[in-house]
Amino acid sequence: MTRQEIRTLARKTLGETTAAFWTDDQLNNWIDDAGYDIAYLTRCIRANKDITLTGGTGEYTISTAIATNIVSLIDIWYKVSGATWAKLDLMAREELDTRYPNWRSASSGTPTIAYFDTEEDIVGFYVPPAVITYTNTTIAFVDSNPDTLIDTSSQFLTEGFLAGQTITLSGSTSNDGTYTIESAAAGTLTLAESLTAEVAGDQVVITVNLSAKIFYSKYFTDLTAEGSVPGIPTFLHKTMAIFVVARGFESRGWGDKANDQWQKYSGNIEAYRRERMIDKDHRESSEVLFGKGISYKPPVQGRDIQ
Repeated sequence: MTRQEIRTLARKTLGETTAAFWTDDQLNNWIDDAGYDIAYLTRCIRANKDITLTGGTGEYTISTAIATNIVSLIDIWYKVSGATWAKLDLMAREELDTRYPNWRSASSGTPTIAYFDTEEDIVGFYVPPAVITYTNTTIAFVDSNPDTLIDTSSQFLTEGFLAGQTITLSGSTSNDGTYTIESAAAGTLTLAESLTAEVAGDQVVITVNLSAKIFYSKYFTDLTAEGSVPGIPTFLHKTMAIFVVARGFESRGWGDKANDQWQKYSGNIEAYRRERMIDKDHRESSEVLFGKGISYKPPVQGRDIQ
């Protein structure tokens, strides 16, 4: 439904098909209010974003790293390597304090838990992701189709390099850049991209790029034109009209009629949450968006943040 159609439906119930007591602008404002309320109560406007993590850094600013219009974070996945992602358990900081009293000073490693606070504008990882970096003069670049990095010290596996990781090379003569590891052995990394042949000797630095995928719900965006369609599920468009009618009856002092509309409104919200099984939907939403067949590690058990 468009804004005009929602307003027309509301006017029909209000018994005022053309503007008289209620102006179109007033009803349009209530339509926007309905959108904000519904988006907050149902978490129905969803999005996701990949963010780059810094080794050893546990907390990030939500508005900078993800978005500025977030209602709540739904799921957080940490990229272990390649197609393997670990779904992190969302846990309140109070529970972290209870279960892991020294978590704020924990050493870096592989995160298993995430937390967030939209009021404080932070999202955090426990433990902070560990940086994987390796520096040596024993690394040669081989143009062999597929191209490879050869380490005569055979330290690649010891340093933590795995197939599927994205790495950044620096310090070389001709091969600085970002690459993907197709396979890893102690002395050889086979890359998906092409290399320029170089003998060992330069002090080459290899760093694994760390990332996480954040699934979140957003606030409603005001409708700016008569033909604008609300960015919420179609099922809830008529619920927006019910909200407008309830506000209208309240403005006339018709308490009983307003209460009837608020009950309908609450019932529709609850029906949507129940049909979508919102808690279960929160857990599964990212798996659907990721696609079938994703490899992931089970999270640590804990309490979801709603």
